[in-house]
Amino acid sequence: MLSRSVSTRRALARVATLLSIPVILIASSSLARSAVADFWSSCELQYSMEEVAELGRRLDEEDATVRQRIVVKEALIDQLIAGNMTLADVTTAFLQLDQDRPASSPSIRSILPGKTDQEKLIKNVMTYIEMRIPDKNHLAKVMLRLDDERARMCEPASLTGR
Repeated sequence: MLSRSVSTRRALARVATLLSIPVILIASSSLARSAVADFWSSCELQYSMEEVAELGRRLDEEDATVRQRIVVKEALIDQLIAGNMTLADVTTAFLQLDQDRPASSPSIRSILPGKTDQEKLIKNVMTYIEMRIPDKNHLAKVMLRLDDERARMCEPASLTGR
């Protein structure tokens, strides 16, 4: 009976020791703070991953929009090169395409040469033309044809009677 009582006491001591470990851990404020911080950190990480996924979706949509805008601009340039549209019409169309994207205007203003926004926008159209025509002779003919129209578009209103 005595041996049974000793073994029971030992078992109870083990259980008490095992039960006291979580109490000691919780009572240790730095360890508790660390556990809470780890929990919140993992929640923040999950939130950040969701934000990153949403950002990725928005960027994919923006990329698709930009690609579509480029397709439309290239089609306009092809019509201009073929002589089916005027430089003024294509320049206006470019401006309208970029209306919903106000961030592009400062880029055009800072990168492209020209005294006025219109001159810079015309240069943007001309740059598209240069990229679409690899043949230098054909490019020179198109640019010569459009140069008169460009000059008329850039003349001050007092000289053109407008």
